Amino acid sequence: MAKILKKENSLQQKIESIKKEIDFLTDKYRKTYEASKNEKTLAKSLFQKKKLLAGLAMGWFLVLFLGVSAFWLPLFAIVTVMLIAAEKQSSNPRINRLAGQIRALKKDLRSWEKGLEGETLVYQELLRLPDDYYVLNDIKIFSYHGKAQIDHIVVGKKGVIVIETKHGRFFSNYQEQAQRKANILSRILKIETHAIVVFSRRPVAYRNNNSPVPAIQLDQLITFIHDMPDSLSSFSQIERLAHQCLSISHKVSFERAV
Repeated sequence: MAKILKKENSLQQKIESIKKEIDFLTDKYRKTYEASKNEKTLAKSLFQKKKLLAGLAMGWFLVLFLGVSAFWLPLFAIVTVMLIAAEKQSSNPRINRLAGQIRALKKDLRSWEKGLEGETLVYQELLRLPDDYYVLNDIKIFSYHGKAQIDHIVVGKKGVIVIETKHGRFFSNYQEQAQRKANILSRILKIETHAIVVFSRRPVAYRNNNSPVPAIQLDQLITFIHDMPDSLSSFSQIERLAHQCLSISHKVSFERAV
């Protein structure tokens, strides 16, 4: 089994942070909604009654002076009441804003959870590599060479391999992203690095766009790495490069500022 130098994944921290934010906003929404209900003043109540009376008066005007059938008067009153109720429900922009924020966070949460699922599947697959390989997860680079978040780095006799994990549909810029990250790492390590895009969900349809970065399925990953030509022969060099990759990783906090 491959040696794991960095197992932690900040996606889990990000997901927990979003869940806390959703809970915080949901509680705030509930309190704001309750406060809004209790803020009904007599003036507001009278204003709504005046609007209802005005609506009914308009209905009688249509009946008495324009010859509209009185059959429509109750319906006119019901529509007026419904419009007033709808206006009252949407009259608090703060409540609407909080509801929109909660919906957006829940959408983000689903996306992050899918990403974590995909990276976990790839990590579990990489464990099948022999024990002369090192695996690092979720490496964040902030340097004058550039910024990058690398899902997985594999270091072994095949060289230094940057793996970009995707859990959805294929887009050609995925390969460009992987190559850019590999180039940044290459400049830091001063050694050639390889890039691979791995799709953790099957089936994924993708086209051959002649990119130098291969895009493969999860079940092809181990075989693909084994078939790569050897580029590192010294275990001490492999170990040094693996720990160098670990040393450049930066921790990122997603905690809410107090």
